[in-house]
Amino acid sequence: MPDFPPPGVYHIKSLELDCYAGILKDQNVLRGGPAPNMWHLSYTDFSKGLCVFSEVDGQGSGSLGVYDDRNNMPVYRVDISQIWVLKKTDVGIAICKVVDDKTYAWYLGKKDEPVVIEDSTPLQSWEFLDPLNE
Repeated sequence: MPDFPPPGVYHIKSLELDCYAGILKDQNVLRGGPAPNMWHLSYTDFSKGLCVFSEVDGQGSGSLGVYDDRNNMPVYRVDISQIWVLKKTDVGIAICKVVDDKTYAWYLGKKDEPVVIEDSTPLQSWEFLDPLNE
């Protein structure tokens, strides 16, 4: 069985920069910052780590996605659900998209900057934290 978090509601935290993935009020871009959003993680295929991230009611509506599948594209709140792939790393989980056999993973360069997709290695690690037990 894969070592992925079960479906549920999570804060998503960058292990490299010790900050959370969140969308600021009146914005649509995902950023690394001190205040976490709660994200609902659901799977289309748990065994392969294929999943969707959607906002928890009351924070906004939509799911996480990109407008174009190429390097340095920011992750946004989008209206149509997009499939992400979770990949186990040495210390956490990478959040990726696979397009034409190319893997793009969430990358955060600095706190307060947008989270973008990059095809660089090594993959950045994220952790999924239960907001009730954090």
